[in-house]
Amino acid sequence: GIIDQILEITCCQPYLIQLIGEQMVRQANQHQTRLLTQSLLDAALEAALTAGTPYFTNLWTEYTGRTPEEVQVGQEVLQAIALGTPIPDDTTPVARAALRRMRRYHVIESNKGSYRCEVPFVARWIRERAVVESFFS
Repeated sequence: GIIDQILEITCCQPYLIQLIGEQMVRQANQHQTRLLTQSLLDAALEAALTAGTPYFTNLWTEYTGRTPEEVQVGQEVLQAIALGTPIPDDTTPVARAALRRMRRYHVIESNKGSYRCEVPFVARWIRERAVVESFFS
């Protein structure tokens, strides 16, 4: 079941699988075991969120928009999507551009008239670690 969980939360993205796999090996070595348990997976996932900071930060700053205004709106929208809360007004040209960009780069996907993060592990990072930058304050 551990492998299935990893494949599900990463949507089979090679980098994320490798990142989590590396952390799983570290956890197993630290606990001197060859048996990967749910508690080791949980610890590895937490460690992967930290070790993968450059990847997640790049996604957060580069794939949410092209201009500072678009990035800010894109981050607000993406955070709302990851949290499962209503997204801010998505009818503005800036918000529509951010949504198009995030769909094009497979950050989000349409889901029955709404949006969701394509990769659940990315959504977790956004919920737990992302900070919306304010470029205009």
